[in-house]
Amino acid sequence: MKRVLIRRVDNLGDILIFIPALKILRKHFHSDHLTLMVKQSHHALVKEYADAFEEPATIEDFKLLSDQYDHIINVEYSSPVDYIIPDGELPSEIHFGNPRGNKMKLHMARSICKNIYSHGIKGRFSNPKFLPDQEALRAAKEWLDKRNLTSSKLVISVDPNSGFDKKCWNLKGFISVCRYLIQELNATVIIPAVNENDTRALEILANFPEGGCHILGGYSIDIVAAIINNCDLHIGNDSGIGHLAAAVNVPVVIIFGPTDPYYWKPLTNKIVIVRKKDSECPGGYDHAKTCLLQTCLTEISVNDVIDGILMAFSNYIEDEKLLSVIQLKVSENISIKKTSKGYLLANKLTNHSCLIQKGWREVKQVLSEVENTNATTSMLDKKNEIRPLVDFLVMHRVLELKPIL
Repeated sequence: MKRVLIRRVDNLGDILIFIPALKILRKHFHSDHLTLMVKQSHHALVKEYADAFEEPATIEDFKLLSDQYDHIINVEYSSPVDYIIPDGELPSEIHFGNPRGNKMKLHMARSICKNIYSHGIKGRFSNPKFLPDQEALRAAKEWLDKRNLTSSKLVISVDPNSGFDKKCWNLKGFISVCRYLIQELNATVIIPAVNENDTRALEILANFPEGGCHILGGYSIDIVAAIINNCDLHIGNDSGIGHLAAAVNVPVVIIFGPTDPYYWKPLTNKIVIVRKKDSECPGGYDHAKTCLLQTCLTEISVNDVIDGILMAFSNYIEDEKLLSVIQLKVSENISIKKTSKGYLLANKLTNHSCLIQKGWREVKQVLSEVENTNATTSMLDKKNEIRPLVDFLVMHRVLELKPIL
């Protein structure tokens, strides 16, 4: 039996990006003793793959452990430029990354796995998944029950933070989004925070009455994951919590600024990306560190994020749950103009507009039915038939959502 040490001392999102590669390595070294060197706060995320844990160390100190293991493996996004991929048997010191940087145009999780394959290790790529254990699920249920957050309640996770502040959308925008969720959709907002004294979370909390918004801080990462697992949607910046929400199969709306979602997005099919990047901007971490304008984030409006939320609702939220907490109304700010190409509907307040070239009769029927009812009941019987049209009209702010009183 060989002794193998794997080092991945990074932030939350990086650990989750590493999980597909770790699964492949665990299968390759299935009969060997596998020790992981990760931050203690991340043990719960990877404990199913580890036989033991080693305290985090610098790369220099990590190499000093080589005499205790048959293989020591360091995992980065790029390996040393002078590192030579072995041709044949694996050496005692291994670097998994890309010696030339990520020039294969792959998501970072796939790039790491591609390099593993180049070392002769075979395996099948799969998206990161995390299943909280029973103890974490019990703690989550206790936290949710204490706040009366039942399964029939629309609960949404909103994370205004990120490990890199240049990736954070403006706080006023998050407050406006939370106001929309709480007042328009009758939702409850949970803010995952490093601790209960998180300044950005507290500033959001101060804007809402008790019960509408809760801070989730000071809990271990597996309990945080278990609580988010009970949410209907996660909204946030490009951050580790977004990757965690995706790993527990919660739909995500992620706001991207300088980083490229092609390489860094959470790997899930239930994702909406909100992004506005100038094609001439180089983007990336190095540029973001010195960029004073941050137009990639400042040009993202509250309506842009709400559009992403509505798209996520349309695609990923159960119709019954969403329609049980909202009703529809025709926007008071809508103007309808007949043109040579069709009917132009425009919301004068939000600047949303759409041109109806075909199907005006169906649109008119939906508008009339919504105008003459105070609830969604009359539409529920036909929701499968007309739901795509309703979603389209909501997305363009022709129809608005409001809570049932």
